[in-house]
Amino acid sequence: MKSEFETEISDKNGTIQSLMGLIEEDKSSFDELQSAKTLELESANSAKQELEDELSSSQKSISELQRQIESLQSESSASSLDLCVKREQLQKRVGICTKVLMREFKKKQ
Repeated sequence: MKSEFETEISDKNGTIQSLMGLIEEDKSSFDELQSAKTLELESANSAKQELEDELSSSQKSISELQRQIESLQSESSASSLDLCVKREQLQKRVGICTKVLMREFKKKQ
């Protein structure tokens, strides 16, 4: 009976040792997987940060371009207004010159 008990304990001890070996293998595999996933997450976070930086830079560029467009539109409007004023002044001068020339022409006739 003692021999059966010792055999049973030895078998169970072997089973326990075998299970502990499997647990260690699983733990090692889990640690490797966790390490790989951590590296993958760090890489993804790095890529995300790069994209966010690029987006921020693009948004700043867009804002600057919009400011330049507004400035150019403002300059264009001012130039158009200035040209209109100059055209009106020239038309008045042409009108005055025409009147003067017409008077001179009538005097000579």
